Amino acid sequence: MSGKRKAKPKQRPRRRRRTLVVLAIAVPLAVLAATAAGGAVYFGSSCDLGALRPVRQADNSLVYGANGDLIGVLPAVEAAASELRLLAHTRLRAAGLLP
Repeated sequence: MSGKRKAKPKQRPRRRRRTLVVLAIAVPLAVLAATAAGGAVYFGSSCDLGALRPVRQADNSLVYGANGDLIGVLPAVEAAASELRLLAHTRLRAAGLLP
């Protein structure tokens, strides 16, 4: 038997594994950050705060779809039941569902 020792395996696979783990964490975080920044720029440029008007607390909120159709009414907390009925009848008459 010869007196040669076996060479130790290189440390390179550990470094490669560590690099892959770091990339597996860093790349999705970078994509998430870029998406969030892009969304903020897109929505920030499409929202006109000057077009907003204050809503009185007793007003009902009307919800409209993207095509302009009325989807529904969110009643105000302080609105009386008679006011809600009147609003509902007005909307139904406007839609042609009541005489």
